[in-house]
Amino acid sequence: DHSGNVEEFPCDPIAVDIPFLSKTLVINEFCASNQSVISDDYGEYDDWIEIYNKGNSPVWLGDKFLSDDLSNRDKWKLPYTYLDPGSFILIWADGQEDQGDRHTNFLLDMTAEEIGLFDDPSTGFQVIDRVVYGSQTTDYSNARSIDGGSEWIIATSPTPERSNHIPVYIQNQNAYNSIIVYPNPASGDM
Repeated sequence: DHSGNVEEFPCDPIAVDIPFLSKTLVINEFCASNQSVISDDYGEYDDWIEIYNKGNSPVWLGDKFLSDDLSNRDKWKLPYTYLDPGSFILIWADGQEDQGDRHTNFLLDMTAEEIGLFDDPSTGFQVIDRVVYGSQTTDYSNARSIDGGSEWIIATSPTPERSNHIPVYIQNQNAYNSIIVYPNPASGDM
C-alpha cells in the first residue's frame, strides 16, 4: 500500500547521531524486512536504505560509503552519481553487488543493526549520519517524520524514493460544519 498513510508508533530503540560533517546528506528511511513494499529491478523484495539530500546543492556520492558496521566505515562505496537537492536515492541492502551499483555487499538484520553513512578517506571516513535500531516489523519502515528532520517514526506505509512528509488536507465538511482532516490525528508540525 503506497497511499502515504503513516501511523506513529514509538521507535524501540533508535539512536541517531547529529551528523558531524554534513548537514545535507541523511539516512532518511530504511526497511530491514521488506517482503512486499517495493521490489528491485530483479523482482526481489530486498531490504533498503533511502538517502536524502536536504541541502541546496547537488552532492557527489561517489566518494562516500555506507555500512552496517560502524567500525567498518568503508564497507560499501556509494554509486558514482550526484544527488540533487531535495532528492532521494534508494540503496538495496541485499548483499548482491553483482545486480548493480545500488546493491550493497551487506544485508540488514531485522532484529537489530546499525547503519552508517561516511565521508571519503581524506576525512578519515568521518560520520555523515548513523542510525542504530532495534527489532523491526516486516514491511514497516523507520522514517524521519519530515524529510531530513530529527524525529523518527515507524511508518506502516513506507515511502521509498518519496517524501515522508504527508500533507494535511481537508476532505470535506459534514452537516455539523466540522472539518475532517487527514491524516487523523494530525500533528502541528505538518
